Amino acid sequence: IKKESLCRTLEKRLNENYMLAEGIHIIDFEQLNNENTGNEKMITEQQKEVLKMKENVSKLVQLITHKKEKCSHLSKSNQKLKKDLKNLESNLKNRRRVILDLSKQCAKSESTRPPSNQLPIQNLQMINDFQKTKKSIQLMLKEKDELENQYLKLSRLVKNN
Repeated sequence: IKKESLCRTLEKRLNENYMLAEGIHIIDFEQLNNENTGNEKMITEQQKEVLKMKENVSKLVQLITHKKEKCSHLSKSNQKLKKDLKNLESNLKNRRRVILDLSKQCAKSESTRPPSNQLPIQNLQMINDFQKTKKSIQLMLKEKDELENQYLKLSRLVKNN
């Protein structure tokens, strides 16, 4: 009987240990399941971040490619402009040389010509008439400017009223 009661108590303990082990196993499973879902959330968030980074990298690659093409185009344009500038500078140099030669020729011809103290126009009446006409034209231009200013002022007043 003692052995049977000992056997029963051992069986009870064994059953309790199985139940305890099963409970611990369930608890471990639940804990692992919770950790797994947490890790899955972190993985999905990191995948979203990676996707955003890939998009940013793609945009940056496109931008860099565009800037590189633009730089290439500007470089070609710059070379063309440099070539045009060289041509213009050579033309300018040639024209300056021609002007210098002409001014030297002019200076030579003036130095060889006898000095003339008289005006090309020798009729004093014509000179006086020319000066009078010139003064009257200047006066008329001044009067015209004054009338234009007056007209502008009056047109502004009309618009404002």
